[in-house]
Amino acid sequence: MSEKSLHSICRWTFNPGKGGFVPADMRPEWGGKFGTPEMIKLVADKVKPRLTDNVEIGIEMHYDAEVDDNNAAAVADALADTGLYLAMITPGAHCHFAYGGVASLDPNE
Repeated sequence: MSEKSLHSICRWTFNPGKGGFVPADMRPEWGGKFGTPEMIKLVADKVKPRLTDNVEIGIEMHYDAEVDDNNAAAVADALADTGLYLAMITPGAHCHFAYGGVASLDPNE
């Protein structure tokens, strides 16, 4: 068997383009139903089965846009239930994405 290979995926992967920085409401048809626990389950159900046995997949998330005190328990449960791990957690740069990037001139940020 090949050597273990660690990879990670984030919710932005499911958006058009390069999977880059886009607003959370990029897909209005999801109507707020695609939270972080749902994204973790989607990765476990649809992505993980397509990977070779030597690949371990983790989830990247951003505090406080994708995980915060209100959903941390549900996120932890989703990770435990699916066998995925937390690959990275980082501050979420900017949430308003006024100009489509990680930098924003929005005075409210």
